[in-house]
Amino acid sequence: MKFYYENLDYKSVPNGKDFCHISNLDWNYGFQNPILELNDEDLIIWNLSVMGEMNSNVIDYNRSYFLNLFDKIKDKPNVKLVFSNFHEGTNQNPFFSRLILLKDKFNIPDEQIVVITNNKYSELFSKNGIKVIHKPYLFGFLVDHYKEIQNTSIKHNGNEIGLLYVNEYLNSRKKKFFLSYNKNTTKTFRIQLILWLIKNELIDDSYVSILIKNDNFNIKELESKEVELIDLAEYYSKFNKLGFNVLDWDYPNIKNDVFSNLKYTTKSHYSETYFNIITETSFENNSLNLTEKSFKALANCHPFLIIGDCKSNEYLRTLGFEPYNDLIDYEFDSIVDNQKRLNNVLGEIRKIHLKGEKYILSWYKNNIEKIKKNRNRFFEFSFSEMIDETIKDLKQL
Repeated sequence: MKFYYENLDYKSVPNGKDFCHISNLDWNYGFQNPILELNDEDLIIWNLSVMGEMNSNVIDYNRSYFLNLFDKIKDKPNVKLVFSNFHEGTNQNPFFSRLILLKDKFNIPDEQIVVITNNKYSELFSKNGIKVIHKPYLFGFLVDHYKEIQNTSIKHNGNEIGLLYVNEYLNSRKKKFFLSYNKNTTKTFRIQLILWLIKNELIDDSYVSILIKNDNFNIKELESKEVELIDLAEYYSKFNKLGFNVLDWDYPNIKNDVFSNLKYTTKSHYSETYFNIITETSFENNSLNLTEKSFKALANCHPFLIIGDCKSNEYLRTLGFEPYNDLIDYEFDSIVDNQKRLNNVLGEIRKIHLKGEKYILSWYKNNIEKIKKNRNRFFEFSFSEMIDETIKDLKQL
């Protein structure tokens, strides 16, 4: 198997230079097995590692490039056109739609087009003749970095950067009930969560990060008939008065602070709180693209639930993690309607808070083995191994 490169200086200028970058596929395999001309004999991978999201704009803004690209491979079934992104994976449906149109236009054989993605939902597009290779790459990336602080903490700006153990959770003085990271609070469902915390007088009992706001937010997006979501707009002015609240890193003052690196996590956030409300990157896109927010809780032995796409919590179970059924009713997780799902998960968060601090600690003590097992399962994953597996998958196409 060889990786085709369009440019002689392929180690500096990748394929699709205006919208792509060099990826781990290149570093781990392609650069050692390059080819600069297409032929009809070798198994050839033409890899395009897309920068940012794989969305329709990638194809729409580079229309002539893609027309030429598909024309070149239409009579070369030995050439596999690969689109890869290991860190982003939300809302890829329009991107797949464009690929299918191009595939049909040039009569490209099934599975000559390959997409490598974090997006579990994208596997459904295999029925349209596109080969999808899905693995939780971002998860593996986080694990590889967390192994560096698994047993030894580091200091940064007066904070301890490390991972929490079960005995530390039980023996640490709690200052708040909830922890919730919300990097981008321009997303409506994250705003709804914060407004709900304000409405129910829980905001002061929570560590909640608010790093980015939208000055042009349309407050009408908050309108809902769901019980937990009614009248949230009334609290929007209080949300604005909260200003920015920094937990992991300082925005907008220090955009490149080391806190923004995925390999770091502030230990005290987990030791000083009882429960983690995880607002995932994707909530209404059916992406099942879990990010570091979900996996950090597992590594830090912290109880949590995910506010994300339909079946986000179930997806963790398929990865080998045991759910906390005796604390959380996950019925909300399978609700397709986004507002109903959000309504029900907020109701579940209310129930958890009403159980009280003593109940949560008692539950934790009774579930130590499960919590440890989930943490151990976390460290069984590896990004580098996922890349090796992906290269093997490509060889078997």
